[in-house]
Amino acid sequence: MLFLFRLVARVRELLIGIPMRIVSLFGEWVAFNPRLGPLRYVAVAGAVYVTFALALVYVVAPLRGMTGQYVLGEKLRYDAERWIATAIYDAPGNFVGTFDARLDSQRDVNYTDTAIDVGGYTANPDHKSIPVRDVPPYYWQCLVHHEDRYIGTWRNPFGVDLPGVLKIPYSSLLRSIARKRPSLGVGGSTLPMQLVRVIYNTPPHADEGAMTKLRRKLAEWWLAPVIYRELTRGGDDAPLKRWVANHLWLAQRTGGAPLHGVELTSRVVFGKDSSDLSMAEQFVLASAVNKPIILLKGDARLNEVRLDRWRFIVEVRARVCAEALIEDEETKKQVLFELIAMAGGPPDPKVKPKLQAALDAYAPDQAKRAVANPVVRANALMPSARFGLR
Repeated sequence: MLFLFRLVARVRELLIGIPMRIVSLFGEWVAFNPRLGPLRYVAVAGAVYVTFALALVYVVAPLRGMTGQYVLGEKLRYDAERWIATAIYDAPGNFVGTFDARLDSQRDVNYTDTAIDVGGYTANPDHKSIPVRDVPPYYWQCLVHHEDRYIGTWRNPFGVDLPGVLKIPYSSLLRSIARKRPSLGVGGSTLPMQLVRVIYNTPPHADEGAMTKLRRKLAEWWLAPVIYRELTRGGDDAPLKRWVANHLWLAQRTGGAPLHGVELTSRVVFGKDSSDLSMAEQFVLASAVNKPIILLKGDARLNEVRLDRWRFIVEVRARVCAEALIEDEETKKQVLFELIAMAGGPPDPKVKPKLQAALDAYAPDQAKRAVANPVVRANALMPSARFGLR
């Protein structure tokens, strides 16, 4: 028993003494070494930032995840319920559109672009997506490969990615040199951090200032561990996969709001359910995260951007997934061939022929807009019935 007590005491001394010794050596040979000149300040700043990153990922994130679920867990579940869209089908079972969001909530909905404060509750801008229970497997694999390949590992155990945090000073230096002025760089945003952006409608903007970007990043670091813990309770990551498949922005309706979720985007872009997507199509939708597909044609400049965006999604990002994730060479060749065939140009939104004929006959002024907008499509075809459906 005495031996065990001595062993525990010795281990405790080592756990305390080794870090203190490292700090002492660093101070003696680096921080307070006059021979290093100004470089010692850079070294001290780097050491402080590395300490901050380690504390954020391995101390703050787990504590925030455990405590935050009691405050935000119920709100997250309620918000997710509000975001579920009601899909409308015709008699043969063909997809028509989705119910108007302003009428598709039992308690409240915020269809504006800004948050609304109601007493002590903040209703953030809503989006609507058709929920998918069985997440397309290659969509998830490709998405993780691009956006968060260390999720659930020691590098990202609680929703904040250590390499992503550590690379911010380096990316800041590169951006500042490129822009010839101080500019805050970017770090890898994990999938829980991207869900924070969706929930609170805070996507990054090219012209956002350094302080705006810093506040946004701090908010993502603060809330991502709560979302990650809430969606991976008991080691089951199925809820996290469903949230990612249901709520990320994948396509942009020209002149309208974005399309969220793999199910809704699949029905508009490819004209099929997500369960029927080919492997190549799943790779394309996963590759559209943070580079959403532009659905409709516009002026010459928009068409050029639309084509460049589509080719980048298909020829670069989706191809990376195919080459990295498919082991069978024959299957890989077939998928790459399908991607090459798709790269000629973005597909027009898919509408069933009879549905298109109905739009042309009964709502010609809205027919073009309706093909890419399931809400407009349903409202145009059911102008009187839609108010009584609920």
